[in-house]
Amino acid sequence: TTIQQFVEKELGKSDHGGQFMSFNAVFSPRGEDGRPMPLFDPKTGAIDRFVAGTWRRYDIGHLLRSQWATLGPQLRGKLHVFMGTQDTFRLEGACRLLAADLAQLGSDAQFVFAEGRNHSDLLKPHPERNEDGWIKQRYLAAVQWCLQHRLETLGIATSLLVGCGPREGMVPSPWCAFVRRPQGPCRRQTSV
Repeated sequence: TTIQQFVEKELGKSDHGGQFMSFNAVFSPRGEDGRPMPLFDPKTGAIDRFVAGTWRRYDIGHLLRSQWATLGPQLRGKLHVFMGTQDTFRLEGACRLLAADLAQLGSDAQFVFAEGRNHSDLLKPHPERNEDGWIKQRYLAAVQWCLQHRLETLGIATSLLVGCGPREGMVPSPWCAFVRRPQGPCRRQTSV
């Protein structure tokens, strides 16, 4: 399934979509009609560069690069990412960029990219690899740690949710268009 097919299916169910359109509700500014401004046109895929610019503040790679002196010591030994190489929402590209950013920063973060896995089957045992469900065991150990360290988990989760976004040039998809936010009023309020 392509992103376009996924979005078309969502919009076929309701005018406000589902999973993909929920990102607009979380990250986008409100338009004149009070609804979240869409990151991209669901019919053409054209990216709204103004909206993309407002998403920049949620880019985890940007936040980590710009605040590594403070965040690096706090995150030491705490970042463990498990990602399928065929993620349902195409997040593997953004995770590979994040892994590269963290490696360049000297982080000890661990990334496991499970070949052929997606959002739904990432934790299931694999008949050839991870027969005993190694990823699931690691996941459950991480969950246990999170339950024992709730405040730290909340801080880490907030950091990740606030900025785990892809960057322009990664792959040709609607999630890869982070540009600088224009200064001044919302473009909807600016005469053209």
